[in-house]
Amino acid sequence: MKDERTTFAKVKELYKQGCTGWEISRKLGVGKNVAYYHINKLKHRNKNKDKYPKEKQKYTINWSAYNEGLVKRGEIFFEIDAKALVAPSELKALNSDKLGRPFAYTETLIIVLSLER
Repeated sequence: MKDERTTFAKVKELYKQGCTGWEISRKLGVGKNVAYYHINKLKHRNKNKDKYPKEKQKYTINWSAYNEGLVKRGEIFFEIDAKALVAPSELKALNSDKLGRPFAYTETLIIVLSLER
């Protein structure tokens, strides 16, 4: 078989002149399959270029701002009244008749903090 580049160039030239695949194969001395292969290559060459233009997009990422945003994404702020959660009356009730170290946190505080997650 002849060099593919020269064959493609000659097929392209003859196809533009209006020759059919059979005529091109006869003139170049190649098989019909080779001629039709190159013709199909010509027909479908620029088919999708208009649909999907290839433009390189440049992205500039501010990594410090990105990392800060990831950290802030996990933060939730609650304005909690500490006196309401650490009620002295509730602590007294928990610590009455208790041996050992007294409780520092009330059940209400523990429930509220567990619901945070």
